[in-house]
Amino acid sequence: MSVPILDLDVGNSRIKWRFGTGPNVRRGMLLRVEGWLDPNWNARMKPRRIRISSVAGRVANAELIRALEARFDVPVEFARTTRRVGHVICGYRDPTKMGVDRWLAILAGWRMVSGSFIVVDLGTAATLDFVDGAGRHRGGYIVPGIMSTIKALGADTARVQVTASPGTGALSPGGSTIECVQRGAERMLVDFVEQSVARFRRSGEYWSSLLVTGGDATAVSAHLDPPFRLVPELVLDGLSVALP
Repeated sequence: MSVPILDLDVGNSRIKWRFGTGPNVRRGMLLRVEGWLDPNWNARMKPRRIRISSVAGRVANAELIRALEARFDVPVEFARTTRRVGHVICGYRDPTKMGVDRWLAILAGWRMVSGSFIVVDLGTAATLDFVDGAGRHRGGYIVPGIMSTIKALGADTARVQVTASPGTGALSPGGSTIECVQRGAERMLVDFVEQSVARFRRSGEYWSSLLVTGGDATAVSAHLDPPFRLVPELVLDGLSVALP
């Protein structure tokens, strides 16, 4: 019998969680400003293990530990970025400086593909990570996500005061300042992803699978030309590789 496990992906803005496996799996999401515990966790939910991917920082992680241990009375396990797991080798000179969410997405991607692939994680920050056919992480990029770009533009310009909001799906040139900013931010990110993928594929004759995840994955991937796989829980999937 498998041990009931609660997995958490603690990002910059949101917490995604998954409990159980197969037909009995439960999942959810809450904003970090709403607290650490999902109100949908009822008394029947009794994990024996809690595995966590967190980029929240030391102070926030300490608060998270206290909240979870008080709620479930189960020690928590944090995933860490390491030099190597199986065939996968981290490309950072100092692996401890690489966000654990990116590392877990890479581990899950290798388990899915077992060949060259690119992970695109679209959230508060947008990250791209490149892995060759031998499992070597070839580095990556980090740029502002859609909402971060819009907020930064609004903060640093006097006449471009717009409210950051989800896009409408159209990327044609906008007919108002709000549309111009929103569509421009999305168009910039789509072009950046497509060109980065094309360059990596040319650089070593890699035909790389493209794995897309993150909160803005659906909106951005709708405009991508290269074939891709939408994997919403890639970071959560990586927890079972790093912490089996």
